[in-house]
Amino acid sequence: ILAATLAVSASSDAFNIASMAYEHGRYQLSETAWLTAYRARAEDLGPEHPDTLAARALHANMLRDLGRAAEAESEHRAIADTATGVYGPEDRRVLESRNGCAFALIRQGHFREAEEELRAVQEISSRVLGPEHDVTMTSRHLRAMALHHLGRLDESETENRSVLAACTRRFGPEHATTLLSRGDLAAVLHAAGQLEEAESEAHAVLDIRTRILGPAHSDTEHIRSLLTLIQDDFKRRNPR
Repeated sequence: ILAATLAVSASSDAFNIASMAYEHGRYQLSETAWLTAYRARAEDLGPEHPDTLAARALHANMLRDLGRAAEAESEHRAIADTATGVYGPEDRRVLESRNGCAFALIRQGHFREAEEELRAVQEISSRVLGPEHDVTMTSRHLRAMALHHLGRLDESETENRSVLAACTRRFGPEHATTLLSRGDLAAVLHAAGQLEEAESEAHAVLDIRTRILGPAHSDTEHIRSLLTLIQDDFKRRNPR
């Protein structure tokens, strides 16, 4: 029904279909709907309108989540270029797109380039928007991820702890963003061989996600898999 409706949808309808499809795990339909919404808005409002750029960015994010990271990178670069020309290089929309581009770089394994881009965005965003603005927090979270992949575990751990503290202050200990940050900290601690603390953090996240989301949710399964890896390593290190 959603796919049939999409064929004759206006921009607002396509936007709603994209969101609904994403929530139900129908990612390919969601990508098609975001593209439809973007094209409709570009035609109705123009390619430089904020609503058009927002829809284009959501489509780019969906490309990334579908594993089409190179396409996502290209889209985010185009959005950043357009927004820079209209709103200036330090506008929130530009910084969001640069974050999106860096995330796509991480998905492609280009960790050094991503870290450099995120460090630059973080500096501008902290100064212009504030150190705990959503855009800044996204830069910091992604940069911690890139540092982890680069093997700079001490730096990644420090940044992850700082981001986690900020998320806990802003959103509370059981918010999805806080739990994501806490899970990332557990992963870094695991990589650094700090298995006891890694296990404790992962276990806490698993307990909360199981209670809030249920045991079969993908986020719950993800942290359960990490906890299993940590526990297996702990057993190998401490055989009975």
